[in-house]
Amino acid sequence: MHRIVPACAVGSSLVFSALPMRAHAQTWNDERTMTLVRRATERRAQQLADTGLTDYAATARGYLTFLAQMGEGFTEPPKIVKADQLALEVYWRAPNQSKQWIVGRRDTLLLPTDIQYHRDHLGIVQNNFPNIIRLGDGDEVQDVPHPLSQPGLATYDYAVSDSLRIEIPGRIIDVYEVKLRPRDGRSAAAVGAVYLARDDAQVVRMAFSFTRAALKDQQLEDVSIVLDNSLVETRFWLPRRQEIEIRRTGTWMDFPVRGIIRGPWEICCYQVNRGPPSEVSF
Repeated sequence: MHRIVPACAVGSSLVFSALPMRAHAQTWNDERTMTLVRRATERRAQQLADTGLTDYAATARGYLTFLAQMGEGFTEPPKIVKADQLALEVYWRAPNQSKQWIVGRRDTLLLPTDIQYHRDHLGIVQNNFPNIIRLGDGDEVQDVPHPLSQPGLATYDYAVSDSLRIEIPGRIIDVYEVKLRPRDGRSAAAVGAVYLARDDAQVVRMAFSFTRAALKDQQLEDVSIVLDNSLVETRFWLPRRQEIEIRRTGTWMDFPVRGIIRGPWEICCYQVNRGPPSEVSF
């Protein structure tokens, strides 16, 4: 058992910093792991209906940065070409309705480019993705079974690789790190880990990339995602932090070129079960 020490409080949520963890042997698809994964899958299928969460509003701040590398072997560090700072209003209503508005945007262009971000890069992921994961409006990643879905149970192997402890005022939460990998390495699938609360199998964190078969654009090198949730009002696990990185290679005037999109987001200031504003229609 390893402990996560709270670093600071943000409203009714907490930000955590992790102490170093010691690795140990993994056993894939053992009874304990599969029981936890099935509980988490059932929890997702309920779409939060049993938690008392009917709606929420939040704000999000993030950056989308486009970087480039050139030359054989990409030996030079990537250079920033374009950076966008974004502010969002985020709304959600049970069972699965959501809306996000861009309320502020500041862009900086350092080198000529005509890059246009996909629409879903301009917002945050809610509910830890639907049962079928898509990215880049389906042009980058499409038709990947969610690791905590019924199709996912037939697609992935799972192994509990470590345990963590989160301490918050008046409560201790034990979390298991569950590694995941596709049973068929040639399939379109995710590769990484999900972090599940032991008591109720809530998703605390997801961190994964994708197999080659999942990447629709042949120029894509890698797409990686990190989704962190936090405990809001000591009861609801809701999005707190998100990161995405997309790497794509090609050529420009016969020179090798790598383009990198990075998108870190922070979500805060939740208002829970107060009803959406009258001007918000789903």
